[in-house]
Amino acid sequence: MTPADIDRVFGRSRLRMVTGDHVEVFREASLPGERRRYTKRFLATAAGDFRDWTEREWRILARLVGHGIGPVPDVVQFDRGAADRPALVQTYDAGITVDHWATLLPVQRDGILLRHVFEDCAHWWALARHCLIALDTIHELQLVHLDLKADNVCIPFEPTDFNPRAPGQLLSPRFEQIALIDFAFSLVSGESLTRALPIARQREYDYQSPRLLQALEAGSRGDLLPTRQLDWRCDVFSLAAMLRRYLPDPEAPLKGKWTHVRYAQARALVRRLLEAHDAERPIQRPHLDLLALTAHALDDDELAASLARDWTLAIDSEAVSDGWPTPVTRVAMPVSVDLQNSPPAIARLDQAQQGRLRARRVAAAVAVASVAAIGAPLLYDAWWAARERDVADVRSALPAPAIPARPNTEVEVEAMLAHAPTPPSEAMTDAVASPTKVNEVGAVAAPALALAPAPVSAPKPAPAAAPVLAKAPARAAVPALRSPAAVVGMGPAAKGTMATATVARARPDARAAKRPPTSEGPPVSERQRALTWLTMRGPAPRSAAGSGLSAGPAAAPAPSPMAAAPSPVSAAVPARRAVSLPAPTPVPASAPVSESARVPVPEPMPAPPPVPAPAPTDFAVRASELMTTDLPRVVQHVERRVLRVMDIAAQPDTAWQDEQIRRAAGTIRDKASEPLYVFELAADDARQLHEMARQAYWRGGNAREAHALQLKAFGANPLDAVIASSLAFLSLRQLPPQADMARQMALYSLGLHDARNPHGRIEDWTTLAIASALSGRDRDARNAWFVSLALAPQPERQCKAAINAYAKHGERVRSSIEAMLYRAYASGRAQGSALCEWPPYWMAPHPMR
Repeated sequence: MTPADIDRVFGRSRLRMVTGDHVEVFREASLPGERRRYTKRFLATAAGDFRDWTEREWRILARLVGHGIGPVPDVVQFDRGAADRPALVQTYDAGITVDHWATLLPVQRDGILLRHVFEDCAHWWALARHCLIALDTIHELQLVHLDLKADNVCIPFEPTDFNPRAPGQLLSPRFEQIALIDFAFSLVSGESLTRALPIARQREYDYQSPRLLQALEAGSRGDLLPTRQLDWRCDVFSLAAMLRRYLPDPEAPLKGKWTHVRYAQARALVRRLLEAHDAERPIQRPHLDLLALTAHALDDDELAASLARDWTLAIDSEAVSDGWPTPVTRVAMPVSVDLQNSPPAIARLDQAQQGRLRARRVAAAVAVASVAAIGAPLLYDAWWAARERDVADVRSALPAPAIPARPNTEVEVEAMLAHAPTPPSEAMTDAVASPTKVNEVGAVAAPALALAPAPVSAPKPAPAAAPVLAKAPARAAVPALRSPAAVVGMGPAAKGTMATATVARARPDARAAKRPPTSEGPPVSERQRALTWLTMRGPAPRSAAGSGLSAGPAAAPAPSPMAAAPSPVSAAVPARRAVSLPAPTPVPASAPVSESARVPVPEPMPAPPPVPAPAPTDFAVRASELMTTDLPRVVQHVERRVLRVMDIAAQPDTAWQDEQIRRAAGTIRDKASEPLYVFELAADDARQLHEMARQAYWRGGNAREAHALQLKAFGANPLDAVIASSLAFLSLRQLPPQADMARQMALYSLGLHDARNPHGRIEDWTTLAIASALSGRDRDARNAWFVSLALAPQPERQCKAAINAYAKHGERVRSSIEAMLYRAYASGRAQGSALCEWPPYWMAPHPMR
């Protein structure tokens, strides 16, 4: 190993990793004991603009973390970028890549040199088993990685404070914490794509599935259907290629517990993987059967013992190092595709985005409706003022219209038919009889002036009409519209009613026009159509006492507005716009009116369709978004105040120290601002989900289900300290423990307001101590135990929690727990307590000095 190789694997300075031109990855600088971080961003190159893939990778990682998926890196932050810089996503270090394990870390044990740990039979089988476990986890969500290779699989190491330059230090991979990285080009089976995946064929390393290569070739031509149909078989092929790469050379002597039988079993596993890829997609995935094969192989006592032993780095043995690194992913020019040419598909991981899109559409519709409701009265007033001016102009130029008599008897009808002009055709009769042309007092509508046809002969005057009978409807309350003064003199209420009636008449019922003709009764004759046309022309004249009109002989019926010749007066009226006079408010008649004389009442407008309710909130997705975007910022502020408390606890123990710790712990909460901003809290749903999670863990013993339910409860109400504290606790109960997530949630919970625990929940300090120890922060873990001991009303409780933590997590938490137990013993807090006895049962019987 060279110094550059050591720095590339174990260094803490800022370093740019080896990648392609389309992406850049930096390892950020970190202090000893601090977890390393990696920043990644896609770039715009001559081959195409790949910057959008940064956000895609962040969304996939955020949703995987939100679903409680373990074998993926934890997200630190996501920056959407700006015009002068591309977006970036930052994640915590997921461990040493398999490629670095195999090419940069030669190991030795018992005098045997190996190029890498996977030359040992037990470690090869462990790699196969835990890769299958990781793939089974993401394949359960129909997610396909599509770029599985040695530099995209990470395995952490222990101890976390390993120093490669210190002689005699032992190193071992932690396969149970394996993680997959680089999800930018992953997809959900059946996902609706807008572009082809920009993956090119890698000819230097045959790890890409033939199914993937065929789909990529079709995608380059704009056909995305084969890409949508890709499934877990592509990843199985890539896994077989990676495992076959680390099999022993059949022509070389076997090393590291390899035998011919075990070698044959390993080749059989690779063959089973390839057969699963080549076969038709089965109803049930073969992952469980393949995992059973790996478990059977690792049941061998000799392999189990080899897997449990550590290794020594062979730093000075350059000859055994393998110089065949995994090539970087090759990219191709992205191809945009019209979605209309592709069948729709539903991506399971994009339901939250679809819900937000529907919510934005509903909000836009509500906003438009609100603006229309506010602006409609103002527009109506302006329209009415212009309408009154037009009506006044037209009325002033017209003579007083003669009101024809309404025939009241059959004799009168026959007499009027004898002198009436030729009735228009059926289509024109419907237009003339329409309410838009005749108002309720029989006045001819003004738009008829602009539609006057060529002149015809004037009709003969009709005989005098008979007196109005008592059965005629009383219309004394309706003003006669003879001049503009009749309109101008009306009040606003009457004008509004008239405008409503006019607008209703101006829009004939389209449904009535489309209604099929009925077969009831005989066909309508020309005589009946003429009778209907005449009876719709207006009422009979009233007496002077009843209406204020002249009681003299009735005037001759006015000619049809459609057949009247243009007069000099009408010619003087500008024909630039057609206006219609408003109709007065109808008054209920005191006697029935004949069916032919009734003006059709417009049907009410149909009710607007109901606004669809927004889609229900996916609390798990909202929780994952909060934890990846806003939570790190909040935790960073809380951590500063928590560190001040732990610094006080780190001082030598004194009689007044506990009170100082309590006062400092009471100042952690910042009441000036809420920790997280959530548009809508669902406190009832959160409590219900919290109760379901509690029952799932304490009664059912299902830590995974309980964690998923508690994550949803946090998404429903992230301001509940109890829910945040329980989520931190359940994060440590996962396999493997999610230490970083537990630490973040414990810090966040300590910053929440809790009236019952003004100095912070002791459970949060305990979780913080365990999570800090598991993530390599031994100093923080020790000081957090000290704070919990100072706040605990009964020291035995914390001693019991510490002993249980050691029983569950082992050596990684031992040093911090021993420091806390010794402080409890030396300060006299736990005199006579069997739980806080010193030395603890796992140590030699001598006190710590």
